[in-house]
Amino acid sequence: MPGGVPMGALQARRDSEMGEIFALFFADGYDERAYRALVTAALNGARADGAGSMVFFNDDETQADALALGFRCVGAYMCYKTAL
Repeated sequence: MPGGVPMGALQARRDSEMGEIFALFFADGYDERAYRALVTAALNGARADGAGSMVFFNDDETQADALALGFRCVGAYMCYKTAL
């Protein structure tokens, strides 16, 4: 948080069995340092609560960092949207 300005935010849930990251936001586009800090904090929190695993969906931009933090790819998923 340079100069006291947040670089991003992470939303997650966790319980005694599993954690889940369901949203990551960055103030000025993807920032590897912010990503690693936020995800590491979520992993440590889940671990402290006794969770045995953490899941989340990421994109190509964050793939290398997710793998570096110990995540492994378990499948390829597609997301769809439509105009209303």
